Amino acid sequence: MSIATRFIIALGSMLVTVACTAPLHLHVPESVPIIPLNFLPALSGDYFEQLSKETGCRYHIYVRLPENYAKASPNTRYPVVYLLDGDSLFPMLAPEHLFLSYDEKLPEALIVGVAYGSFDPSINKRDVDFTGPAEGVKPEQAGAPAFQRYLKTELIPEIETLVFGNRSSNAGSLAHHRRLVSKMIPLSLCSA
Repeated sequence: MSIATRFIIALGSMLVTVACTAPLHLHVPESVPIIPLNFLPALSGDYFEQLSKETGCRYHIYVRLPENYAKASPNTRYPVVYLLDGDSLFPMLAPEHLFLSYDEKLPEALIVGVAYGSFDPSINKRDVDFTGPAEGVKPEQAGAPAFQRYLKTELIPEIETLVFGNRSSNAGSLAHHRRLVSKMIPLSLCSA
């Protein structure tokens, strides 16, 4: 191997090392809380953790607000899409929705990702939350009824308060546009 090749490999290795270890410098005023993913416009919005009384699990909730949400009149209504498996689906589908709204004129919408915060089976209880009571299923593994109650009585009201709390005329708009993206949760359980 020539000296030039070795030099290029060494230089490339150093640049990769520096790039991978350099701290991220966001220019955010100290008074503004840092919300994960806000540095990506297609994923910006809100984030909060929610400990469910129904399931006993902690969920990570990601909310992508419509691009013109802050400028919209209080009478503006938006559809809401709830993405289960938010750890995987939110980072893919929130930007996809943004691009479809640009390219295909898809209506702006709120995208809500319900995530576990980890794929570790001790934290991620997807297998319990998406399993209903059935023959051969242990009661502690059949968590779908509790998860559905969590969505209906805890998460959806929290989203309505966060998104429409200061926009009282929008308080009922989620009831008209609510949609759950999942094979396991019937829409009728989450209708207002």
